[in-house]
Amino acid sequence: MIEIIPNWHPIFVHFTVALLSIAVVFFILGAALPKHKWREQWLAVAHWNLWVGAAISLFTATAGWLAFNSVNHDTPSHVAMLEHRDLALTTLAVFLLIAVWSLARYRAGKPVQAAFLAALLVAQGLLL
Repeated sequence: MIEIIPNWHPIFVHFTVALLSIAVVFFILGAALPKHKWREQWLAVAHWNLWVGAAISLFTATAGWLAFNSVNHDTPSHVAMLEHRDLALTTLAVFLLIAVWSLARYRAGKPVQAAFLAALLVAQGLLL
């Protein structure tokens, strides 16, 4: 079994949470203030934070998996770790799908839609 010393999972988690949360904030700003002079910049920042955050999430999940398999589990901690793993994998899948959706719409030159923002808010709820 691989042992992680130091455990990189908490470090990656902070980048994941920060990048994805900032992406949501800038997407909301871009949608809420459609005539603002910085709107295009906000949306560019939002897209890049989402894409980089989703990519780093893969490292976060991998580090989490390695950490999960390298520490001792008593019964209560094992139950908590299983719940954490399941929620984390669900959140990862949702954000990866949203990132692919974002990239496809961006490449096609299509604007951000209300359904996309709603999905982002659901994903942010999962992340928090």
